[in-house]
Amino acid sequence: MCHLCDKKLSPDKDVYMGDQGFCSIEYRNRQIVLHEMRELETSTKNMVASYRHCCNSGKRETQILLEEIRQRHEPRPIRYQINWAIVS
Repeated sequence: MCHLCDKKLSPDKDVYMGDQGFCSIEYRNRQIVLHEMRELETSTKNMVASYRHCCNSGKRETQILLEEIRQRHEPRPIRYQINWAIVS
């Protein structure tokens, strides 16, 4: 059976790619293109996931550093102690 169209393979015209049989060279070539497209899609998804992971970890680091800087430069409240004296 052809891997793409399920057509019965002819002993004199069948074409194989590995253990997959095809009824024509055209269908085998289609399978090659489909396989390459899947590989490209997987590779692209992995690259995007890696980029997101990298960016997110960098953003988190930046947020932590900015918070530390903000805390260092934040004016501290001045506490006044008022001493009241009783004058008679």
